[in-house]
Amino acid sequence: MKLHSAKILSLGLYFLMTLFSFSCKVDKKKVLIDENELKERLMDANKNLLRSEFHLIDSFVNAHNYQLNETGSGLRYEIVKKTQGKQAEAGDEVMIRYKSYFLNGETVQKGSTGQPEKVKLGEAKLIRGLEEVILLMREGEVARLVVPSHLAFGIRGDGESVPPAAILYYEINLMAIKK
Repeated sequence: MKLHSAKILSLGLYFLMTLFSFSCKVDKKKVLIDENELKERLMDANKNLLRSEFHLIDSFVNAHNYQLNETGSGLRYEIVKKTQGKQAEAGDEVMIRYKSYFLNGETVQKGSTGQPEKVKLGEAKLIRGLEEVILLMREGEVARLVVPSHLAFGIRGDGESVPPAAILYYEINLMAIKK
């Protein structure tokens, strides 16, 4: 919980500082915002957020002694039960069961009932990190994964149980694939 609170606080401070810098009482006709400078500052802020997240993910992975693969998007995963089943592909209808957690071990309330769920891949019904790992899995396989916020609910969270910039841990079972 402390990790999420610190991230939320630092993210909130950044946005407040940005908002404050635009709301200073200055004659608005004389203020010219250099668009390139603004873009560069926002890119730097995003890079810093990603570095911070990757550091938290590395600490979590090392603390649990996981041997996770990393994709080009930053998703970390491991197939913990391998099979020779069919490979999942975009457009397939899959039956999955998953549980989701924050890095502190607290269960995420959204979509974490553990009940089987039927989803058609490619219809954006799942977060991008889950879709990405399912496409790397075969029918009957079980995986664990750590999903950075940009592949989960982003810097806004879900507005309910997932706070802004939350990194999530999943355990997923790809139960069936219907082509």
